[in-house]
Amino acid sequence: GGGQKNGFGQSPILIPYENHSTCDTDTEGYESFGGDCTYADLDYLILKGSLAVRVKKGSDGKKVCSLDSWKIPQSDKLYEATEFHIKSGEEHLLEGGRGIMEIQIFYQESSGETQAAFAFTVVDPLHYTSNPFSTVNENEVIENFLKGWRTTFYETQDYCNEKTSEENTYNVNTVLKEKQQYMICQDFDNPAYAGETWIPSGTKPSPAPISNLVSDISGMTQNIDESSVITYEGSLTTPPCTENVYWNLIRHHVIISHKQAAELLILINCVKERSSCQWSSAASEFGKTVRPPQQLNGRKLVHRCHGKPHRDITHDVPEYEAYEKQELDSPIYAILFPFSITLVGLFVYYFVSRILHLIPYTAILFVIGTFIGLILPFIDSDDQLNRSASMWNEINGELLLVSFLPGLIFKDAYCLDVHLFMKALPQTLLWAFPTVLAGTSLMAVFVYYILGYDWDFFLCMTFGAIVSATDPVSVSALLQELGAPPRLQTHISGESLLNDGSAIVFFSIFKDLYLFNQKIEGGHSIGLGEGIWTFIKMSIGAAILGVLFGILLVFILYVLNRRFNTEEKIVQVTATYCLAYLTYYVGEVLLHMSGVIAVVFLGLTTKFAADSLIIDHDMMNKFWALIEHLLNTILFAVGGVVWGVIISQNDDLPVNFGARDWGYLFATYIFIFVSRFFLFGAAFPIVNRIGLKSDWREMVFHAYGGLRGAVGIALAISLNHEVVRDTTQIDPRRIPTLQCFGLVGGISLLSLLINGSTAGYVLKYFKLNRSTKERTDILKGYDNYLTKRSLEMFITLIGENVYKDIDFDLVTQYIPQLSALTYKDIRGAIKSVKYTRPSHLYNEPEVAVFQAILTDEELEKLKSLAKIKLFERLQGDYITACALLPDELHSDDKELSEQVVRELRLVFVELLGRAYEEAMTCGQIDVRDGAVVHILKSSVAVTGDEVSNGLPINDWSHTQRYNSYVEKIERISTKIHLATAFILAHTEAQRTFKFKVHQGKFLSNEERKILAESEDQVSMAYEVLNTINPLKLKQVMSRKLCVVILNSAAIEISELVKFGLLKETEGEHYFEHLEEDIRNVKGKLNEKKEADPQGRGRMTSSRKTFLNVDPTAYAELRAEYEYALNED
Repeated sequence: GGGQKNGFGQSPILIPYENHSTCDTDTEGYESFGGDCTYADLDYLILKGSLAVRVKKGSDGKKVCSLDSWKIPQSDKLYEATEFHIKSGEEHLLEGGRGIMEIQIFYQESSGETQAAFAFTVVDPLHYTSNPFSTVNENEVIENFLKGWRTTFYETQDYCNEKTSEENTYNVNTVLKEKQQYMICQDFDNPAYAGETWIPSGTKPSPAPISNLVSDISGMTQNIDESSVITYEGSLTTPPCTENVYWNLIRHHVIISHKQAAELLILINCVKERSSCQWSSAASEFGKTVRPPQQLNGRKLVHRCHGKPHRDITHDVPEYEAYEKQELDSPIYAILFPFSITLVGLFVYYFVSRILHLIPYTAILFVIGTFIGLILPFIDSDDQLNRSASMWNEINGELLLVSFLPGLIFKDAYCLDVHLFMKALPQTLLWAFPTVLAGTSLMAVFVYYILGYDWDFFLCMTFGAIVSATDPVSVSALLQELGAPPRLQTHISGESLLNDGSAIVFFSIFKDLYLFNQKIEGGHSIGLGEGIWTFIKMSIGAAILGVLFGILLVFILYVLNRRFNTEEKIVQVTATYCLAYLTYYVGEVLLHMSGVIAVVFLGLTTKFAADSLIIDHDMMNKFWALIEHLLNTILFAVGGVVWGVIISQNDDLPVNFGARDWGYLFATYIFIFVSRFFLFGAAFPIVNRIGLKSDWREMVFHAYGGLRGAVGIALAISLNHEVVRDTTQIDPRRIPTLQCFGLVGGISLLSLLINGSTAGYVLKYFKLNRSTKERTDILKGYDNYLTKRSLEMFITLIGENVYKDIDFDLVTQYIPQLSALTYKDIRGAIKSVKYTRPSHLYNEPEVAVFQAILTDEELEKLKSLAKIKLFERLQGDYITACALLPDELHSDDKELSEQVVRELRLVFVELLGRAYEEAMTCGQIDVRDGAVVHILKSSVAVTGDEVSNGLPINDWSHTQRYNSYVEKIERISTKIHLATAFILAHTEAQRTFKFKVHQGKFLSNEERKILAESEDQVSMAYEVLNTINPLKLKQVMSRKLCVVILNSAAIEISELVKFGLLKETEGEHYFEHLEEDIRNVKGKLNEKKEADPQGRGRMTSSRKTFLNVDPTAYAELRAEYEYALNED
């Protein structure tokens, strides 16, 4: 009591099944008093969620009569009936969920502080009797009430019909789904269609008296002596949910006829609101309007039975953990499916890129989605992934379109060659509008007259528009890989973009006409004139809108003009992403234009006017490639799931996809391409004379390459879900759209598997790829170029101390191109390296490695050529000349500044980290050698922290702290990799420090100190190498040199592909062979540690060897240096 709502005494609660043997006390204390009302004295209310009855009030505001009153055991006050409610579903589950409704009668005492409520469970014969077809007499009280509710229903109908002259289209906003086996919430204006659930008109409620609501409706005596009662203190179950109700749950079910049950459910769940004259519903997804059970929170439950009780106690109501329905429907589960399918897509990509090159990636994703859809209806599991997939299977159609299409369309439009596209515009317009309309009409005639489906003709036209949308993704990638003519690429991509736009325009028009014919929300009648205007508005208007948004995007990109600012590059990409989706939303949702055409012209305007304003084209292209990959992955998987559910022979669907449908699918697939060839052939005489022109071979491939994909799948899902949203599960209007999507999904799969897989063969058959013979000659030239670059890299590497002693025979085993070298080849490579590299970066190569293939005389000539005099080094700029001096020549009497030393140390550590990154890029450090990478990166991080606190550079010692991990691996090669990577990184950091950081005539004391600390670290690394067997060291370093050369070759090939000198397929061919060669070399590098025999080799390190300076020639060096300065 108390009239407060504190949340701890809420109703309903779960009531366990109890019988008479578990009663707590008797039913004494109940006493009723009759009223003087008749059925004509009541107001009959159709509320959103329940049916209600209240006593009418007169002009003075007082009740015209009184209903029955009750005394209850919980209180000594008298309670008078105020309201009668019926809700669909059991709130207190007195019959274990078997009831279809619950009757609640509310009573109030005179002060209004507390209320009493009696509740009954209502069952119908289909739920209760052993014979579901048995005849049950109608409940007299319910029938009298129904007369009143029918009257209210028709009064609302009449009011709404007078209020508006527009056709009263059925517009039920309901989410009723699975459990409407005995009702059809449909068009109330068509009694022939609704059948037995039609609400009949009839007389108004009779003036028959109402003696006692509880006893009249249940058939019990007024003393409740034929059943038991469960009582507890609770609240109202509808707002304001006041906690002042004594609940009396009577365990005596009320039986009504099946006809009454169906009519009540109709009236409860499908309400025409008088304020808006729109149909609506407060029902849950299971067709119920009850409130979920609430927590007991310490309240007591008393079971009262007629007669002497078996025991006299009170007990707690048990808590039921299983009832957590809100968690089962949590929206957060929706995120699981797309990320899971994207992860699956990674494995699919690996499989496609290495094994099944012919099958398109999207086709396999669609197949995987189909498999999920096939098993989804039969999985009786509440796991989160299953529910997530189910949520995506039921995704809102409009949400699907606005989520996927803008990203896919903008990417395709932006990547077009806009100049070729503008020249080919007359051809693409011919293909995109007249040809699409003709194809849509041909397909509609085929489906309407040839196939055996009983479809509305406007649905046939809608289907024709859907299958007219083509997807160029797979074919466009193939054309680029095989080097098809740019004209053909432009024709296919351009036609597909405008084709998608026009197909969606026709789809929208015919879809509205179909929905209107079926009286489904969202449809409306469109005449010829309005249809033409709609087409112009959705196409030309959308194009203008896209150009306007494109101008806005151009302005944004123009303002973001700080070309060397990384954040600005990211913001530019973000601007394109935001404008793509906003353009689609404004066009499609706000202005009811074609969002696709608007986004197409946004992309074209951006490409035409803002291409030069984009700071980082590589980032822009990679971002949109990523977006396209993710959207295609998820969309094709979702399409497969929906299609799989439709063809799964699921009993919950109103139609099954059987043998007849499979036959229709293959017939439709064949007809689509036959009609496409026919239309392209008919348009060829015109196409061949306008725009970029064409030839018959390109026309044939163009027609064959019209794959169906993302856009068609999205449109079909959108149509199906729009119908599902506004119909019930057993509505026959769902059947045609399910069949429609069944065909669309199958056609998409067949076109991807058949046309997508064989397009490459067709392209080669018509010789539309580049000429094989001439191309082979060009590739031979590239082979020679790569051999030359590999030799130059070899010459560069053997100039480094760590690569001075290598096994040339071993190198030629892994890089056979170097085995056929001549003196002339080596001499040319040394000259190229010596005279193209900056003098301060050049190190004299150890040409003795070629002694097996050259004569002594040739070796001497190469040694002489490879040497570089100090004077040659000093021909660069003044700072370089100063930096090349040995440390002994730098004299500075100034005191060390610890602050400067600390800052320089931080700079050097940054250079060291950068050197490691570059070493990983070029293959000096194997990125898959996790131990080495982790140790080196950790040493840099720890050293950076130490030098910031004034400590010297001591990173080698940090590498040794992790050495216990390396020792456990027991690989000599790992130690060698670690030490050599460390030495090379320090050497590179020293170079950069001397020639970029140092500014002035001589190295300062602070700079010399930093370099000395670095050299000390390098010396310690050399000491580790000196402990290793020289033969083993030579083998490992020789193989490591091979890896670096092969990696450099891969980088060269990437550059050739980037600049268009190599096609992607040709580059992939090179990469595959290089990857195999690198794996072979690394297989030898990762041998287990062997016993290190006696006789250790020595490798030395000093700044003098780095500078190639002989310390005994000190005076001569100084003389040469002074001479060079004078000459300068």
